[in-house]
Amino acid sequence: MKVYLRRWLLLIFFVSSAVAKEEPPKTLESSVDLIISKLSPENLNKLKQEKRCNLIGYHHGLGTNIRNSLGLWQGNQELIKDVCGSEGCHPDDVSMKIIHGIWNKLNDQPLRSMPVDICMSDRERDKIEKLLEELRAKNS
Repeated sequence: MKVYLRRWLLLIFFVSSAVAKEEPPKTLESSVDLIISKLSPENLNKLKQEKRCNLIGYHHGLGTNIRNSLGLWQGNQELIKDVCGSEGCHPDDVSMKIIHGIWNKLNDQPLRSMPVDICMSDRERDKIEKLLEELRAKNS
């Protein structure tokens, strides 16, 4: 809980009023660039250091600001279609893809890269490895 609250408080500095005065971006690339330009170096560094699989912790705070300030609830269809394709998707999904795009850019990854990540503790990983070994032994 403490970690999620900290993420929310740190990234609330993405000031939606500053973006609201500008024409909302229409592409993932321009959205990522705009948000990066609005975040402090300290917040950018914290986001860069985050594990990709923990980015869901930014759904509230940064994600809310993205949805509100980029016109996702008002139907910024050009941005929604650029991010999700011609079928479109929910504003929550758009904002998470933008957050992933920010993380990707900060970590020198392809902007639209969305690999599947699994975050788990060493204990969870050991348990899975043990189960896999048992399955392999059973199938041998």
